[in-house]
Amino acid sequence: MIRYGTADDRERLLCIRPQAAGLLSDGEGSYLLVAEEAGKLLGCAAVFRREIPAPVAKEEAFINLSDVFEEANWRRGIGTSLVQEVLAAERER
Repeated sequence: MIRYGTADDRERLLCIRPQAAGLLSDGEGSYLLVAEEAGKLLGCAAVFRREIPAPVAKEEAFINLSDVFEEANWRRGIGTSLVQEVLAAERER
């Protein structure tokens, strides 16, 4: 299941990937999506938003982190699903 991450998920993620701390943003419009199965985090996508300065004057979103943590879960479509959920969330904005 793909869903928006919570503060608890963020802490769980940092236990799995401590080096991800610098890639997670608390900025306005930024968010974390997690892939979870049977209560276990399988992967995540951390999205950072920023404004593009004039003359464009629009916002853009970056996937700062996209990760499926264990090789046993690779090639199951988890990463693809995370990116598709980011795209869907951005279309709704």
